[in-house]
Amino acid sequence: NKLILEIIEVFPNHLNTEVETEANIDKLDSKSLFPVGLILNELITNAFKYAFKDVEHPKLSVHIKRNVNNQLSITVRDNGPGFTDANIVQSTNSFGLSLISQLVSQYKGHYHISKQNGCTFEILLNI
Repeated sequence: NKLILEIIEVFPNHLNTEVETEANIDKLDSKSLFPVGLILNELITNAFKYAFKDVEHPKLSVHIKRNVNNQLSITVRDNGPGFTDANIVQSTNSFGLSLISQLVSQYKGHYHISKQNGCTFEILLNI
């Protein structure tokens, strides 16, 4: 929650964004916390930078939990227009999105992007 609030402060025109968070995990060690923080920072910042430009009632949802395989599941969803290309992470020159892809790979995870009713990043990490 603190990370999200700090990011919102950088984008004061999005103070009216409805934010839903849910974190159902035990503590993460510092080695795991760093990549998770980087991934969340990039996805949340991108939502505020790009997704909410012409959205009257912006909504952001961030969920973190352990799945049945004990993987860390991270879902970040916005109600913006979504990407025009679902393969944008693989094809982009964006440092931030490339960083996400590398971190997910480093932790032997995978991700899925959907663009229905906004954009949703679903990430699974073996942390």
